[in-house]
Amino acid sequence: MNSGELPLRDIHLPNAVGWWPLAPGWWLLLALLIVGVVALVFLLRKPPGTAKLARMAMAAQWRAWEHNRNARALLVGLSQTLRRVAMAADGRDAHASVTGERWRAFLNEPMADAPFSSHPGTLLVDAIYRPNDTTLSDDDAAALLSLCRERVAQFERTTTEPRP
Repeated sequence: MNSGELPLRDIHLPNAVGWWPLAPGWWLLLALLIVGVVALVFLLRKPPGTAKLARMAMAAQWRAWEHNRNARALLVGLSQTLRRVAMAADGRDAHASVTGERWRAFLNEPMADAPFSSHPGTLLVDAIYRPNDTTLSDDDAAALLSLCRERVAQFERTTTEPRP
């Protein structure tokens, strides 16, 4: 047999390897990257602060007041909200058992003119001792809500300031 008669072809190279579809290792790396980014977003996401939650709670209490005009529920709700913010700011042991004049003095502490020692601030301190048929005017309720918002803002300022 003659070499010219053999059906030989020249050497040919395989096709170039494409980038798509990805190899399984790349899919795994991509999945891990996505999971890592999602986890990082959740870890770095700042939860709402205590002051923001308190403002939302006070807004809900005000809406309930406008709906049913239950003075005792408004007074007790605002008092509980202030106590929760205080415990979040300074620790549970500092404010959980404080009542009466000590609580009033604490609420008045950073504020000018001691507003919790005059009307309508006194209503808030004595709220849990008042009867269910307590009456409260719209002006007093609005003034009390404004006073509570101001005190929550005071809590917020003291907790965001760097401590020595």
